[in-house]
Amino acid sequence: MQINGAKKRWFAWGAALWWLCFPGLSVAGQRIFTVDGIPLSFEDISASVDVYYRSMRLNRALNEWNVETLVSNKTTQAITGRLLFLVESSAGISGVLQPDGIDNGQPFIDLSSRLNDNLLAPSSLSRSVTLRLGYTTGGVPRLVSRIFLGASPAASSLGLTRSLDDVGHPLASVQVSESGPGGTVVRQTDPSLGIVTLGQGTGDYVWQFSAPGYLPVWRRQSLRRNTVTLIPNPRLVPRRNPVTVMPVGGVVSNALDTIRLTFGAGSFSQPTPVTLTPLTAQTLPGLLPLGWSPLQACAIEWDGTLAGSAQLRWFPWGRIEFAETAVFAQWSATEARWEVVQSAPGNIEGPLTFALSSPRTFALVIADSGAYAPSGVVPGQPLPAAILSVTDISKLSARGAVATASSVASRTP
Repeated sequence: MQINGAKKRWFAWGAALWWLCFPGLSVAGQRIFTVDGIPLSFEDISASVDVYYRSMRLNRALNEWNVETLVSNKTTQAITGRLLFLVESSAGISGVLQPDGIDNGQPFIDLSSRLNDNLLAPSSLSRSVTLRLGYTTGGVPRLVSRIFLGASPAASSLGLTRSLDDVGHPLASVQVSESGPGGTVVRQTDPSLGIVTLGQGTGDYVWQFSAPGYLPVWRRQSLRRNTVTLIPNPRLVPRRNPVTVMPVGGVVSNALDTIRLTFGAGSFSQPTPVTLTPLTAQTLPGLLPLGWSPLQACAIEWDGTLAGSAQLRWFPWGRIEFAETAVFAQWSATEARWEVVQSAPGNIEGPLTFALSSPRTFALVIADSGAYAPSGVVPGQPLPAAILSVTDISKLSARGAVATASSVASRTP
């Protein structure tokens, strides 16, 4: 029954008649509600929904009325967002008890938790919420309500990681430069444990971790909606002490001489400090693409221009088999990726030598075989990743059985 644009529902309780009124509006309006301490804009959609009540009952222990409230979408379009049930006016009750908020003296209930993913499909009902109405002895309870629609609650898309040193101990107060859908943001890891929460929403991100006296490390990851993604912990390596190379040339190597950098005469026009920092498989500046394994790595730094080229000689951590091809790759800090420099044939037991003309971080890598084998490499292009088809686990099943049906209870406390 429609009276003055309002739907009337009657509920009998004992000998009493309870009247609740639910209006529908033809003109939508905007209104600001403070929800969870944040002012948000909502639109009046009372004309697009029906409000239903059921199971009205008197809670004598609490001296209040309880009534189950549901919202129905009477349009042909899905309603997506945050729903608020506003009690515009009331009579016959002492008030709405414990609402989610009050705006201009009018209580409201947040119905978002009664929807599936903040969506109310056409001709569907929300899950019920229990309205608590204060009991009074006089008058007939009457409610005038409106329904407001706001933007969906912000979805959590977060990354979590911890900055470590080269041996795996927490490295505190590391600066994190975050590039993502929302632009660039500078963060810092925890001052004691090195933990940091990352992300500005759903999308692709690149993070650079840096600290004084340490080599920087990058991480790249996609963050998904309503998910906390664990980012592989970055391990920052202390930068080694530089060695000064004179204009007549010189040699810079690590302690075991498994990595040696040789400069010829005239390589530098003046004395130039050169830093050679050995790396491990865990301390690379960025993760290798799927399908590659490292056999040697180091970071080389100097200021100034190199005349000609220098020779980098290193011993791999393992043998390169006859059927394998070693790839000399360099890290691109601007693109945050590994790029191919050149290839070397397999069946090598001794050291490998490569020419370089600029300071970079370099790695010697070999491709995995079988299903994890990546495609062919091209000099100057990114190191390709292996492509794997995702296994459908929906049809997998498992069974188990207990070998011993029973056992004697232990007397040992």
